[in-house]
Amino acid sequence: MADITGSGPGRHERHAGLWPNVLDGARNELDLVNVVREYVATWSPEELGRLPVSCRPGKITDGEDVSDFAFCITCAHLSFSGALADRLLLERLMGFFTHAAARLAALQATSSPS
Repeated sequence: MADITGSGPGRHERHAGLWPNVLDGARNELDLVNVVREYVATWSPEELGRLPVSCRPGKITDGEDVSDFAFCITCAHLSFSGALADRLLLERLMGFFTHAAARLAALQATSSPS
């Protein structure tokens, strides 16, 4: 199965600045969940291991998981007291997930009957 970039199976890297555009290109919840999964797959075990346990993404199966994790990581960020390098990792993950949650809300708003 090809990934969203069409490069085939397996882990791949993508410039961090492109992810907001990829999220904004999601046409529905399933697209968005697939983008989120792809993004999480770009994180190395070492990077994830530097995050607090509560801030390590679990299984993402639907939009609710995306929104819940965005809330969780944002709350954890408020009380984070680790090293600056680890804070920057946390903020990178938080930025992505808050953008994903906002995109999900926009998709849901446009698909809801008025």
